[in-house]
Amino acid sequence: ISNLVLTGIYDGGAAFTSDMEVVCPGYTVNFEDESTNGVCTWDWSFPGGVPGSSTERNPSIVYNTPGSFDVTLTVGNDTGQSTISKQDYITVSTAASLPYSESFANGFDWQVQGIGGNTWEYSSVSFDGNGGSIMLDNFNGSVNNDKDRVIGPLLDLSIMQDATITFRVAYTQKIGGNIDNLRLSISNDCG
Repeated sequence: ISNLVLTGIYDGGAAFTSDMEVVCPGYTVNFEDESTNGVCTWDWSFPGGVPGSSTERNPSIVYNTPGSFDVTLTVGNDTGQSTISKQDYITVSTAASLPYSESFANGFDWQVQGIGGNTWEYSSVSFDGNGGSIMLDNFNGSVNNDKDRVIGPLLDLSIMQDATITFRVAYTQKIGGNIDNLRLSISNDCG
């Protein structure tokens, strides 16, 4: 243990993930501690969550109020403590009004998730010159097996007998044989 303190390895040992980052009001988010270096204490802070704090290693937290919420984890062992805070880590969304249309004329506020390489970003260029678009530059700086997600607003289609979703896509393959794909996912359970 003293070697961890002397070499400074202990700092930065706090880490966590969760099973969801975007939820509907009333949903439970399960957090998982991924800290290193023999952690024996956990002090979680969940503004906007119920409960608002926990000392469990892997707590489950309910979010009832729409908004974006920080999550902070402080872990400790015999050598000291390490803290990680993720701003706006949990987003609790309510359904957008129907009918819904998005031209990206006023920017881009959808949630973006991805690890490594480029990620989704806003562009003022659109196919018809009216509005903007979102793009993922998979030519420059892309990473093999990278998965990037862009998550739009929640749409409650339960009041509709029929619903149609349309969008326009432009795509160019970087190199013959690349296996790029665009997948549209729809769920009936808020995520």
